[in-house]
Formats: sequence, structure tokens, C-alpha cells
Amino acid sequence: MSWLQGVMAKIEAFRTPGEIKSRYSEWTENLTKKCANLNVLLDRTISPAQFKTVFQAMSDFNRHLSIEDFQEGEVENRIPIQVNLARKNMLDVWDKIINILGNVEKNHLTLFIITLQKLTVRSEFDPVNLRVHVRGRIDCSEEDIILLCKYRHLLYQTHGITVSKLSEQRSIDTVHNMLPSSYGLYSAYARLIAIHYFHIPPVQVQIMQNVKIDATIAKHLWNFEYPLPPPDAPLTDFENDLVSSQSPSSPARLENVGNSMSPSFGAKRVGRSVSFYDRELVDSIDTNKKIAEIEKIHHEFPSLFLWVHYDELAMYNGNGAKTDLNIIYKEDAWLTLFKKRTLFFLFFIKEWTDHVNQIKGNRELKFDEIPGYNLIVESFLYHFRTQKYLTKPVMDCSFALLTCDSSLINFFMKTIFTRTNVYNFTAVVDSLTKIEEWFAFLTKSESSLPQTFDAQYYCSALEVVFETDHHQLIARFLQHLYSFAHIFSGESRRIIFGEFLLKKFFFTLFLHWDEVVRNYFQQFLVFKMVRIKRSDLRKKGFMAPELSDVNLKNSIGSSDQPDQSKPNENTIIEEELYGKINAMIKIVEDQLRDGSAPKIYSKELEIYAPKAISDYKQYVSKYNQWEEKGDTTRMPALTSLSLTNGRSINLEKH
Repeated sequence: MSWLQGVMAKIEAFRTPGEIKSRYSEWTENLTKKCANLNVLLDRTISPAQFKTVFQAMSDFNRHLSIEDFQEGEVENRIPIQVNLARKNMLDVWDKIINILGNVEKNHLTLFIITLQKLTVRSEFDPVNLRVHVRGRIDCSEEDIILLCKYRHLLYQTHGITVSKLSEQRSIDTVHNMLPSSYGLYSAYARLIAIHYFHIPPVQVQIMQNVKIDATIAKHLWNFEYPLPPPDAPLTDFENDLVSSQSPSSPARLENVGNSMSPSFGAKRVGRSVSFYDRELVDSIDTNKKIAEIEKIHHEFPSLFLWVHYDELAMYNGNGAKTDLNIIYKEDAWLTLFKKRTLFFLFFIKEWTDHVNQIKGNRELKFDEIPGYNLIVESFLYHFRTQKYLTKPVMDCSFALLTCDSSLINFFMKTIFTRTNVYNFTAVVDSLTKIEEWFAFLTKSESSLPQTFDAQYYCSALEVVFETDHHQLIARFLQHLYSFAHIFSGESRRIIFGEFLLKKFFFTLFLHWDEVVRNYFQQFLVFKMVRIKRSDLRKKGFMAPELSDVNLKNSIGSSDQPDQSKPNENTIIEEELYGKINAMIKIVEDQLRDGSAPKIYSKELEIYAPKAISDYKQYVSKYNQWEEKGDTTRMPALTSLSLTNGRSINLEKH
């Protein structure tokens, strides 16, 4: 659901049935005028000079289609005669566009394709609004059936023209060597194909057959065996390649982090416990589920599941319906764009997920209930694993799939780290930047890391970097942690912050020889590691029972608030972290003060202790001033005290 549709839905909720009918009547009246105007313009050959007028009329028509839409099952709130009038007007314009589409110049095509998208998904044509039910029962009138059949005919005609254009050799060549200037048109084509995936059942099967990867490859994909075999290579060839690729002289890689690719994630396979390959090709619903549960899902999301019944109804009631079916199989060259996982395939995945999310809105939906979802995901992940460079279209696809299943962040993270040479500074920074792009996307979409986030693996990757003692890399990773500390929650915070940073690397970082590294880590300890205000912790005397009652509204930063669904558990984690920080600082001070005290950290680090303690106290003082100002929703930028006179220099915009 788009932002505009969301706003309109909220407004709609407060309207009376009479107001709804009145507004729709007004919308239908204006639609009739716009359709008549557009039909006149489309009835004649469009010259380059006339195209500006057509462009303005069609843009205005598209804007009109984007408003006053309604949800599935709400057709009863409109006057039937007006709904059918709107259907007829839109189908007439659709027919005109189809007739001239073959003559439209390529640089003008995008607008026409977008118009076809909007017409195709209008709610007047939804299965439920035409009273087509799960088991093929129909309650629609004869007039409704006539319009339904015309809609299906135009839908198939549109698909035929679209795939015909995509099957042209010049289009295939363009896709293989596409410039950004062509992205808009082919993204529009991809969105249309994504809609047809749900609206035309045979298209769904065709795409599923061509994105499907071999079960053996899927197994290697999820076991993180490297390198991956080519799609048609037998297992024996792959195993030989795998053996020959292992070299004792290979440089250290982040792939060696602990040799513990979390088996729980690999077994989970995108949130499902049963492989798609154990099912029939088009049967994405577990057959053990009750019919009632299936019908519930289908009734809640008819635009994703009920088109097969719509299609059957039109097939048996419409003239030429079987002839339309031949259109689907007339061209098949376009399917190579999926089989070879071209750029168009990436556009399709993004548009497919956007289309599903628009229908889904804020409602709960398990994506692996959607026919073909698992195949599409695995095909993309194979493509992702085989790419030397993660281009913008690849990253856009990864973002789109994170909206379907945030646990895919584990796969992306592991894939990118396993092929990064830790001694290549540029490669490590580039990999970290990609990780940050995924974290930033989750933050922007108001999502958090999944509970299945592999914090142990993440820590292992950090450990490989920290053990190189490359001060610039360490500083960069600390900057990363400072920027994205808010995204970690629950057990991930305990593992990454408590077990890894405090227990394993505290002295290494707090007493590091490089002052920038020390300063970055100190600020992380002061500003980011604990979410609850330090003043509240001190006020409560740092006692567990009282801490569980700390008002979480006083947490630091609105984006950094603990998960309020489990306040006690999350508060205890913050308590543990705060206690460990204070304990570690005391150890540094005690060893510095008493030379005869047990040596907790190495003597070589003692030389940095006085300055480290002094700098840490400056940051604590800065924290107290910041907290007193009251605006704790905005974190101070990361700074360094490494210049003369202890002057604080802003090194990062945060």
C-alpha cells in the first residue's frame, strides 16, 4: 500500500456510506471525462508534436487512477452502476493503448506501461469485488462476467505485447548491456510482468520453471560451500573444483572466522523447515494445513491468490478465452532473461516484492506461502553469491528481500565476509559499507535485526579485523558500531557488547596504542553501549530490582530504546553492560595505582593507561553535559581528542 493509499484508507474509515458513494460518484464522473478525452487523442496517429498533449492527458489520467481506490470486498459501498461504468471506461482506454502500443517510440513507452500497470491493479477488477471466491463460486451478474472476460482478454493481450518486445533481440541485447538510462523502461516492464505473475496463472508457472535452480546447487548454497558450481555442472565437477581451490598459501580471509557458519541458519533456509524441492512445482502451500486456514489466507489477500479462479471463470464463459491462452506460449525468448539471471531478473524481483508489499500493507503475511517465493529467493541468492561486485540493482534486490525476510541479513553478511581478504584495506572497508547499507535500510524501514541474527559470526568477523591490529580498520569498525549500536537488541547486545567487546577486547581497545582507536572505543562505552541513562542507573544505586522499574521512556534516543515488550530482560542486559564497564575501568585504575596488584592486562599497555583514563573521564563529563541539555534523542557525533590542547574535533557527521 502506497503512502497516498494509506492516507486515503484512514480518511475512508471516517466516512459514512453516503459520503463514500457521493465521492465515488464524483470520481467516476471525472473519470468518464478524462477517458473520453484520452480516447479521442489515442484514436489518431500520434505525431512527435502531439505527444506532449497525449503525455499531459495520460499523466493526468494516471493521477486520477491513483486516488479514490478501495480495498478488496468494499465494492458494496459503491453504487453498482457506477462501478461498472468505471470498469467500462477504463477497459476502453486500455483497449486503445493496446492498439497503438506497437507504434509508440521507445523513449515514450514508459508512461504507457505505467498506465497499463495502474489499470491492471484497479480494485474494480479484483476477484473479491467481482465476487469470485476461493473454490470458484460466483455471485456476480452476467454483466460482471462480460466485463471480467474483457479484462482477461486485455490482460493477455498486454502480456503478449510486453513479452514480444522483451523477446526482440535488441531488447535482449539491451538487457545484457544495459545503461542506467534504460532502467526506467525495463523496471516498468518488470512491474507489469510481476503483476501478470499473479493475474495470469500460466505466467507464474513459466517464471517458476525458469528461476528454479538445481536442488544440488541449493544445498551447496545454504551450506556456504565455495566456490559455487555453475547452474548445470554435476556435483562431481563442483567437488573437484572445491578441493583444488583449497591452498595453504591463500591469504587470510574473513571466511575463516571461527569456521562456524551457524548451522541453525543454514537449516532454517529462509524461515522454512521444509525444502521447496520436496513439494510440487506450483504447490507452495503445505498440504497438511487445514483447508480453512488456506481459505483464510486467500480471502485476506485475494489479489495474491484468487486470480486462478478468476481465470477459470473467464475461460469457461468468454469467447476467445482459449485463443488468448495461446498468446502466453507464443513467445518464450523473454524467459531467458530469468533463466540467465540478467539485470531484468533483478528488476523483476524488486518490483515483485514491491507489488506484494503494496497489497500486504501493514497486515501479517508469511511470504513463503506465496507460490514461487522460495524459488525466487534461492535463485537470487545463487546470483548474489556468484557476483564479483554488488551493483546497485543487486543491492536494491537485497533490500527488497529483507522486507520479506529480515533473517536474510545473515546470508548477505556471511557471503560478503567469506570472500573478503582481510589484508586488503579497500575490500574490507567496501564490505563493511555494504553491511552498513543493509543495517541502514532496516533502520529506515523501522525494522530491527531478526532474533536469529548470527551475532557469534558477526563477532568472529570483527575479531579477525581486530587481531590484524590495523589501526585504521579498527577505527573504521568502531565507527560502524557507534553508528549502528541501536540496531542490536536482546541476546545480540549481550554477545556483541558484553562477551566480545568488554570481556574479550576491552583492554586491547581501551588501552590501544592509537589514540583515535582509544577515543572511539571510549565514546562507544559512554554514549552507545548502555541504552538507559546513566543518571537513572546512578540514582537507583545500580540495584537489579529497582532497575527493572526504570522508566524506559528515559532511555537514550528514541531509536535506541530497549524493546518494551520484555522490559525486565532488556533492563537486566543494560544493567550487566553498565556493571561490566565500571568493573573494567576500576581494574585499569587499580593496576595503574598499585604496582603490586595482580596484572590483569599486559604491562606493555600500562603506558597508555593514564591518558586513557583521563580521556574517558572527559567523555563522561561531556556525556553528563549532553544529558543535562535534555535532548537525548540526538547522539553527539564521534570525536577525537588526538589534537593538541585536548581540543575535541568532530570527525563524523552522525
